[in-house]
Amino acid sequence: MKSEHVLLLCDVVDSTALTERLGDVRAERLWRAHDNLARELLTTWRGREVDKTDGLFALFDGVADALGYAAAYHDALSAMDPPLQARAAIHRAAVLLRETPAAEVARGAKPLEVDGIAKPLTARIGALALRGQTLITESAASALASEPRLNPLGHWRLKGISEPIALFEPAAYPMGPPPDVEKAWRVTHNGECWLPTREVPHSLPAERDGFVGRRPALAELAASFAGGARLVTVLGVGGTGKTRLALRHGWEALGGQAGGVWFCDLSQAVSLDGIAHSAAQGLQLPLGAGDPVQQIGNAIASRGAVLVILDNFEQVARHAEASLGCWLAQASAATFLVTSREVLGITGERTMALPPLPDDDGAELFVRRAGDVVADFNPAADDRVVIAELVRLLDGLPLSIELAASRVQVMTPRTMLSRMGERFKLLATPGGRRDRQATLRATLDWSWDLLSNVERSALAQLSVFEGGFTLTAAEAVLELSAMADAPWVVDVVQALLQKSLLRAGAAQRFDMLRSVQDYAAERLAGNADSVRSAHARHGLHFSSLGDLATRSGEHDADVDNLVAATRRALEAKDAEVANRALAGAWGVLGRSGPFAIAAHLAAAALACVAPRGEAAALALWVAGCVDIALGQSATALAHLRRGLAETMPAGALALRLRCALAEAHGGLGQMAEAGEQLEQALATARLLADDRLLCLALNERGAWLMRQSRLQESQSAYAEALQAAQRSQDERWLGGLRGNLGVIAHMLGDAGLARQHYEAALVQAAAQRDRRWEGNTRCNLGLLHQEAGRTTEAEEQFTLALATARHLGHRRLECTVLCNLGLLRNDQLRFDQAIEHFNAAAQVAEQIDDPRAQGQILGYLGLALAHFGRSDDAEVAFSAGRALLSQVQDPLSLGLLHCAQAQMRLLAGAQNSARELWQQARAELTTSGAGPDSELGRAIDLLGARWPA
Repeated sequence: MKSEHVLLLCDVVDSTALTERLGDVRAERLWRAHDNLARELLTTWRGREVDKTDGLFALFDGVADALGYAAAYHDALSAMDPPLQARAAIHRAAVLLRETPAAEVARGAKPLEVDGIAKPLTARIGALALRGQTLITESAASALASEPRLNPLGHWRLKGISEPIALFEPAAYPMGPPPDVEKAWRVTHNGECWLPTREVPHSLPAERDGFVGRRPALAELAASFAGGARLVTVLGVGGTGKTRLALRHGWEALGGQAGGVWFCDLSQAVSLDGIAHSAAQGLQLPLGAGDPVQQIGNAIASRGAVLVILDNFEQVARHAEASLGCWLAQASAATFLVTSREVLGITGERTMALPPLPDDDGAELFVRRAGDVVADFNPAADDRVVIAELVRLLDGLPLSIELAASRVQVMTPRTMLSRMGERFKLLATPGGRRDRQATLRATLDWSWDLLSNVERSALAQLSVFEGGFTLTAAEAVLELSAMADAPWVVDVVQALLQKSLLRAGAAQRFDMLRSVQDYAAERLAGNADSVRSAHARHGLHFSSLGDLATRSGEHDADVDNLVAATRRALEAKDAEVANRALAGAWGVLGRSGPFAIAAHLAAAALACVAPRGEAAALALWVAGCVDIALGQSATALAHLRRGLAETMPAGALALRLRCALAEAHGGLGQMAEAGEQLEQALATARLLADDRLLCLALNERGAWLMRQSRLQESQSAYAEALQAAQRSQDERWLGGLRGNLGVIAHMLGDAGLARQHYEAALVQAAAQRDRRWEGNTRCNLGLLHQEAGRTTEAEEQFTLALATARHLGHRRLECTVLCNLGLLRNDQLRFDQAIEHFNAAAQVAEQIDDPRAQGQILGYLGLALAHFGRSDDAEVAFSAGRALLSQVQDPLSLGLLHCAQAQMRLLAGAQNSARELWQQARAELTTSGAGPDSELGRAIDLLGARWPA
């Protein structure tokens, strides 16, 4: 008796050739791994194996399970070594299941046979699929709920099957209709019968080379038309690949257009008559007497379901309503696909901006086109890295990538990368072609020629922005008042956006492709006065943004503009603008890094002939802050003292300078000098009644007190700062102070409260995009996990924190994370690795002149050396660490060192000496004010089990 089942066939592509290439032994291992993988997935997706050859034939109760299996199977095959690809087909039908008698199974027969037409039909569909594709029949698709979404691929005639079958594919993995094969071909219903799609009339030019990528864009196009759109305009700057996309969609759409697909090239049209002439050519329509637009509309309407592709409409967009608008009204069954650099702006238009190619697709396009030029082009792994970077610098533009690939006869990809400063020379077609797609410059010339004078001026001026801009910034920089009937800047920006020369990004920002920006900058460079004027307005705008250190996120996207404004002002010897822009840049770079950029700018600013006073003090403050971040405390002191001498003693900048001075002194263990600066900074903050400045001063005081192990006082300072942050609603300070309160709770032994603070601080740091505080907090949270025995979580946090520290160039954080990794390896009894981490951390601490950190690390190093059997080296480390910690008067860290040294003495059997060190640690615990649950308290209790109190 027949029952309904879902049939799945998976077939590995080129399995025979692969077996021959690998040899029998390696191939046997590969196919065994494949079979294990395929059967494990069957368990997960509730399938039943029926047969196996170079893939799998299985039954499922539900289509969703079969689809899930197919997706997981494709993914698993791609991860194998070597990677495999398979075709898959899913069909739902009533089949007869025949159980094989046990005696036959014992003789080698299959336990189950599936009888009926459904099995060979599924196999025929599977043979049709592309590599990595899953085809689904209509009967299977109809059994699915709304998810997952499927893309229709048209109807197919299968040899030996009387009626055509509709096929689909998962929308999440779009590959498009496969080509016809001997036993399966696509068909189209023309109202009377099913016609092979290859016989559907069309005027599509043949594709001269392989099509790469663009599956999401093709799926979006198909979905737009399937959803009822009759006119879709694909937008993009020249060279984006609009025409190739339209052609590929045309070929794939043949199966649904009984009236044909007609390609009309409008690149030579300049008038309404030109549009009609080009359209008539593409439609293969001889025009008679009378209105040509009307004739074309009637002809389109007479053909029924047609797709008309109108390529290169931008230069005649003003005639869109008079031509295309009429055809839309006349031919209700027709659909239209337009490519243009400019929105047409007519009723019924749906637009689709074509983005650059993704990096992977761009690299594949380069390799394929280079292979067309040099037959044996086979880039090594290093070359592929270079190609990926080259593709990024080429903006992912297919035209640019193809032009670059054509150069492989005369230069390597690495040489091309080094020649990107000569972009427009590099990206020209060898051989003398003169059409507008022959060079990148020619295609951009075409776009430029279509602009009005106002739009040209605006585009050239907008090239001064780096990393994009907001409308407010554009209004500050664009100078259009000299133009006739000076337009509203908003209108000009919108016009350039609609012409695909600007791109809209997130948070109402706009930018250009680098190719467009370079071209526009060349146009601006033709007038030196215009360049100076545009740079000056750009610098004035970004230097006036003020203190960005307390406005997290608001201008983070403008960091490149701030850096550019600083550099240009320095070149122009405008120290006032340069130093204010530098302060703004540091407001972002100090949170997000890399610090090295700020260091370079600060050095250049200090070398610039600068006026004395506030502007000079601003540059010196930035230089000092950068020095501290890089661990150069002594150099920071010199810069900050000079800055303090140049500014008003009771102003906000003086307060910032004093807080930075306190941090630099603290880093060098100069606690008294740090305290003096903080006392004056706090007095100034209270006088100015500015809660953000009060946060800064109190936060630095909390750190100063913590360095001296005055933990209760430190906690009070941080708590007061938190209240100020809440009053001012400063999200950045709220996060940072929660992290610092977590450190105090951690040191006082309250692990639960510490974790709460750390996790809240991480949320705030992510929201404010503050990588500096994120790195600090991850480091501290990792240590908390480590102490609780959660080594996996600890290592994860330390690894992330170390990557952040190195991205930022934050040497002090790098030092701390390396030390914590050493402690983790110590706990894991991997003493050789612990010693390696401790040595690296101690070296960084010495380089950044932090005797407190160096002393702590040497204590940890001593114990690791002792465990590793190097007791003499351990004593040297303990002695050096004790000297440093005594110098900076840190009883808490000194107590921890004495506990570590006591453990070493116990290992050596020196009980009395160990007890003396333990007693010293107990005295230091009392001096520090830390509680019994602190790190030192726990270390003392652990040792105390050896002796009565």
